Amino acid sequence: MTFAFDMKNIDAEYIPYAASLKKVLGMLDTANYSYGDLYNEINIYTGGITGSIATYSDAENLDDFEVQFEISVKVLHDNLEKAFDLVKEIIISSKLGDTKRLKEIFGEQYARLQSDITAAGSQSAAIRAMSYVSPTAMISDNVSGIGYFRHVEKVNEMLQSEKGAKEVSEILTKLAKQLFRPENLLVDITGTEKEYEGIPENSKKFAASLYTEKVETGKLELKPVKKNEAFKTAGQVQYVCRAGNFASKGLKYTGALRVLKVMMGYDYLWKNIRVLGGAYGCMSSYAKNGDAAFVTYRDPNLKNSVDVFEKASDYLRNFDEDDRTILQYIIGAVSDLDTPKTPSGKGTYGLTAYFCKARMENIQRNRDELLGTTKDTIRGLADYVDAFMSDKCICVIGTSEKIDESRQLFDNVEQLVKRN
Repeated sequence: MTFAFDMKNIDAEYIPYAASLKKVLGMLDTANYSYGDLYNEINIYTGGITGSIATYSDAENLDDFEVQFEISVKVLHDNLEKAFDLVKEIIISSKLGDTKRLKEIFGEQYARLQSDITAAGSQSAAIRAMSYVSPTAMISDNVSGIGYFRHVEKVNEMLQSEKGAKEVSEILTKLAKQLFRPENLLVDITGTEKEYEGIPENSKKFAASLYTEKVETGKLELKPVKKNEAFKTAGQVQYVCRAGNFASKGLKYTGALRVLKVMMGYDYLWKNIRVLGGAYGCMSSYAKNGDAAFVTYRDPNLKNSVDVFEKASDYLRNFDEDDRTILQYIIGAVSDLDTPKTPSGKGTYGLTAYFCKARMENIQRNRDELLGTTKDTIRGLADYVDAFMSDKCICVIGTSEKIDESRQLFDNVEQLVKRN
């Protein structure tokens, strides 16, 4: 089951706090349980209760998107009612005023994020670079990327004083009352038809237990700002990303971009970034909303990799491989597309399709475009690369030496982990 709460009435500035709320729920005492007892109850009666914040772009209108605060539960049908009760307990009666416990949670989270944000350097750099032009990437950065790391730094500092701790507690409480309301709720179920029995009744009872008191609401308005950045670390490698958006230049997503992703990963980027450049890895991504990126992983270079990215469209315009090679790339793209799904995976796919307003004819069209990719198709994709590269968005996580050598590329340079 997934309990999805619409976040449209949350002010953009509170998005990182919503991510914090996701982290603390289930880690606090509630009205009826200590957090230790709550942990045991969750493990006895369910296969886990987890929180996430997800964005869904409208498949027909890419300027529209939804943001959902989601709580997912795995549960056997016999324990269905208990699962509803546990989720209700967590979101309605968690003691968000326990500032001592909040201080412990954020202290542990900050310590963990210091290593995690660097370990996931390519992902962190990619999300950050795309956030300069993409509202959905802005949200991702503020709930799981460098933006969220900076938020946790700030909250961790606020919790050191009584006044700051009180402010954090009040914001989390306010958010809970804005979010966990019947009018925001959608309940998604994956199971057999027989297992659906009891869901409508329990869902109605659950919705009736949510907050209904009048609260001040906001509006989720996001305005990306380009701010090319470099973040210095103590490591010996770089994570380099160039990103942008091709849809904003009038180009419509095509299934052939799935072939391009495979091709770049095994040919152009692989040969120039991995084989010749010595990086551990490289990748590219092309989302249906137009967000696109080239990224390197554990890269000894910086400027050289940026130069490789710049020449990618020239490589595509001069692409001249035979049909057999193209077929191999198509097979690679199809195998990625047709990965077998677990029941849970099918449910997630269905929920995503629902929120994105996906239509089967468009999914089939993209598949036909993938299967019909030719040499001329690939040459035409050079326009997509030029389009997103024209945004000139760059983010690098890396060494002081390499960043200082290419200082002219960045508007801002700072330490990733700021020492006190």
